[in-house]
Amino acid sequence: RVFGNFIVKCDTSAPYVKPINFKQGGRVTSNVLRMTMGDNLSGVREDRCFINGQWVLSEFDGKGATLTIKLRQVPDLQGPFELRIFLTDCCGNQREVVYNLKK
Repeated sequence: RVFGNFIVKCDTSAPYVKPINFKQGGRVTSNVLRMTMGDNLSGVREDRCFINGQWVLSEFDGKGATLTIKLRQVPDLQGPFELRIFLTDCCGNQREVVYNLKK
């Protein structure tokens, strides 16, 4: 007979990504890039990663919310390069993050 109290929430914030073993404009010494990513409410639905415009495979570990990209996927990666990450959450909010890095 009694339904109780209800609340309606709306997810309007885009997902986030934070680098772990590199920083913007810095030199990358590892062959693996690690980042944490997530969303405040609905969760991340899709992530797409590109290095110098070329799609690269990324691995997501849900336990630690860690996104990993292995740089050996891009042959002859020397000098400066651009890492571009597109994130979409389950509500359709999107974020694009660009890192300019050096190898």
